[in-house]
Amino acid sequence: MLILAATNRPEVLDSALLRPGRFDRRVIVDRPDLKGREDILRVHAKNVNLDETVNFKEIALATAGAVGSDLANMVNEAAILAVKAGRSAVSQADLSEAVELVEMGKDRPALEILRALRQQCPDLSQLVAPGLQGRI
Repeated sequence: MLILAATNRPEVLDSALLRPGRFDRRVIVDRPDLKGREDILRVHAKNVNLDETVNFKEIALATAGAVGSDLANMVNEAAILAVKAGRSAVSQADLSEAVELVEMGKDRPALEILRALRQQCPDLSQLVAPGLQGRI
C-alpha cells in the first residue's frame, strides 16, 4: 500500500507518523519562481472574469516568496474586492490590493496608512525625498 501525504507545516505532525516504516520519505518542494508564480496565478484565475488591465507578470513580480495557496488567496480576495465594488470583472487594482491584504493582513495599521497615502498622492514616488528617488 502506498500513501501519499502533503503538509506545509511538518513541525505539527505527530511523531508517530514519522517513525521508521511509516512516512519515511520526504520530498521538499521549493517556493515557485517568477514563471511558476505567474503560471499558478493563471490557473487560479482561470474561472474568474478578468478585465483587460490584469497583468499576471506584474503580480508575480510583486509576490516573491509566495506559495500556491497564497496566490490562490490573492485571486479570491481580488474577486471579492471586485464584487464589493459592484464590478463583474477583476482589475489589476483589485489584484494589487489583494496582494497587500494577503501579505499584510486586513487589520494592519500599515495597510490603512498605505491606503491613505495613495488617496493623497496616487504617485507614491512623490513622497520620496528627491535624493532617494529611483533608489527605492
